[in-house]
Amino acid sequence: MKSQRVRNFQVIKFILVMLLIVLIGYIGFITYQIRSAESGSGNLFRRIPEQQYVVITDDEESYAHLTFMEGVNAASESLNVVVKIEPIEDSTNEDEIEDAFKASMYAHVDGIVVKLANNDRAKASIKKSEDRGIPVVAVGNDSITSERSAYIGTNKYNLGLSVGELVLSDEEAENVLIVFDFNYTDKKGAAANNYLNGFLSVMNEIDGRKIQTLFLEEDQRIESMIKAVLDQDKPDYIIATDPINSLRVTKALIDLNEIGNVKIIASSEHPDIVNYLKKGTIVASAVEDFQLIGNGAIQSIYELGHQRSTSAYQAIPFEIMGQETAGERDDLE
Repeated sequence: MKSQRVRNFQVIKFILVMLLIVLIGYIGFITYQIRSAESGSGNLFRRIPEQQYVVITDDEESYAHLTFMEGVNAASESLNVVVKIEPIEDSTNEDEIEDAFKASMYAHVDGIVVKLANNDRAKASIKKSEDRGIPVVAVGNDSITSERSAYIGTNKYNLGLSVGELVLSDEEAENVLIVFDFNYTDKKGAAANNYLNGFLSVMNEIDGRKIQTLFLEEDQRIESMIKAVLDQDKPDYIIATDPINSLRVTKALIDLNEIGNVKIIASSEHPDIVNYLKKGTIVASAVEDFQLIGNGAIQSIYELGHQRSTSAYQAIPFEIMGQETAGERDDLE
C-alpha cells in the first residue's frame, strides 16, 4: 500500500514537472512573439495597420530618396501604417502621373505623398484626389496653385541664399558654376528656380561676379562636362546641388588635379562627402535632412487622417556644414 502511494506520488510529481516545462516553454514562446512583433519580424501579435498611404515618385534610386525612405519607414512603423511606392518612369508624362493617382484612388488609400521633380505636373490629379477626400502632401518642391493639403521640404530659396552668402564671403570668388541635376532641366522646376533666385539675390549685391549654370541632361557624363567648362572658363567655385553629382564633381576635379584651384560646395551629408570635408577636399556642403522630410510627410498624412488638420507648410531646417562641423561627426570610412 505504501509503495503504491509512493508510485502515485512519483507519477504526480512527473506530471507536474512536465506541466511546468510546458508552461515555461509557452511563456518563452509568447515572449518571443511579442518581441518579434515589436521588431517587425513576427506575425502573432502584430497590430493590423490602421491606414494605407502611397508615395508617388519619379525617384527610387538616389541617395536623397533612400534617405527619405528611411524616414518614411520609421514613421510608418511607429504610427502602424502601410506605405506603398507608386513609381513614375517618365516624370514628364502627365498621363502616367494621372494613372498613378487613379490607381491610388481606386485602392481607397488614406493619403498620398507626391514627390516628383516638378509637383506642378500633378496639379490636376491632386485636385481630384482632394475632392475624393484623400489628402495629398507635396514633398521636395511645392505646388502652390494646386489644392494639396500640405507641403513639407527645405526652403530652397533660403538654402540658395545661405550658399550665396558663403561664396560672397570669399572675395576671390569671381566666377561661380552651379550644377543642377537632370531632374531640373525643365525650367519649370520650382525647387531649382527658388535655389537659384536665393543664390542670385546675394551674389547680385556685388557687380562683376560671373554666375554660370549647368543643367545636366539625363545620362550625360558630368566628368566630360566639367572638363569642358574648365577648358573654356575655369570657375573659382563649383556648387553641386545634388548629392551624387557632388561626388562626381569632386572625383572629376581630383582626376584633373584641380582640387585647390577650384573650390567645391557639395550637397548632403553623404558619408563620402563628410570625409571629403574632413580632409579639406570640399570646403562646405549644404545639408538637407531628407530623413526628417520623409518622417514629416507620413506624420502630416497621419494627422490629416486623424485630426483633419496639419500645418500647411513645413520648412525643414538645413545646415551649411564646413570642415570644423564635419570634424565633430563620427569617422565615416
